[in-house]
Amino acid sequence: MEKNGWKTLAIVFMVLFFTFVAFGVYAIIDENNKYDKMNTCYYEICGEYPEAGYENNVCSCYDYDVLGYLQVVEIKYMG
Repeated sequence: MEKNGWKTLAIVFMVLFFTFVAFGVYAIIDENNKYDKMNTCYYEICGEYPEAGYENNVCSCYDYDVLGYLQVVEIKYMG
């Protein structure tokens, strides 16, 4: 290996490390945002209903009908 080969290798590893850290931080922030939206759906939007579901920015509130089956009562887009 050349005299400057270790410098190139160090730069490559540093770029890979910082990219890995940036994606990790982004994943944590994105997961926290989803968790916050899920809590908003469950506790603020569907607070008076016994069941709620959150998927793909859509909050669905469920309530039991006369026969005891869950049915959708309210749907709200949380985009």
